[in-house]
Amino acid sequence: MIKATSDAWLKGWDERNGGNLTLRLDEADIEPYAADFHAQTALYRPQPADANPGQPAVYRHRLRQILP
Repeated sequence: MIKATSDAWLKGWDERNGGNLTLRLDEADIEPYAADFHAQTALYRPQPADANPGQPAVYRHRLRQILP
């Protein structure tokens, strides 16, 4: 990664050019640090059992304001 970023800099590639670099890691690269990770939390809440399955619960209150 250091060589890749150094080469990019020497060739004039920087943030102005959208020069983000990505390093893809596999499971073997991540394994030594697995104990330091935090548990993942869901970024959503499930719909209640009585929710209309054809319509997202988030927009239901807005539709009442728009539709007669």
